[in-house]
Amino acid sequence: MLMNAPVGIFTSTPAGRFLSVNPALSGMLGYDSPVELLDSVKDIATQVYADPREREELLHQLETRSQVKDFECRLVQKDGTKIWASKNVWVVGDEKVRVR
Repeated sequence: MLMNAPVGIFTSTPAGRFLSVNPALSGMLGYDSPVELLDSVKDIATQVYADPREREELLHQLETRSQVKDFECRLVQKDGTKIWASKNVWVVGDEKVRVR
């Protein structure tokens, strides 16, 4: 179901590595497949965010609450084009999971 969702869905590490992405996200970011995106992006903050400070702000918000809704930020597509995105993000794990 997630692989066929019309919206971009992903899991990532606090350090900034994608663990999984769906086809909608890879297409939105201009990659031919989820595998290409996973192989190409080694640091989400510097390769996906137009301004790495926006990821830092998102992580800061996730430190104080486990879910952030409607977080607007600019992302960079594979070809360098900047796009706006609105994210709903939550921390997955038990109460001992650290965001950073």
